[in-house]
Amino acid sequence: MDTGTWRARLGAWVGGYDAAQSSRRLRGFQPTRAHVNTLIAAAGPEMNARARWLVRNNGYAV
Repeated sequence: MDTGTWRARLGAWVGGYDAAQSSRRLRGFQPTRAHVNTLIAAAGPEMNARARWLVRNNGYAV
């Protein structure tokens, strides 16, 4: 039995979430543990400036 088949069978037996696994695709993914409101507040001025620029330069709004 090849390794991929064995892992698939083991995963079906054990269960769990794909996001909790440490696969090749998720190896470099390092999410922050900060609350979303903290992240928004930290980026607030830059986000406001970009949002206002997008409103001013929206070609569909003409």
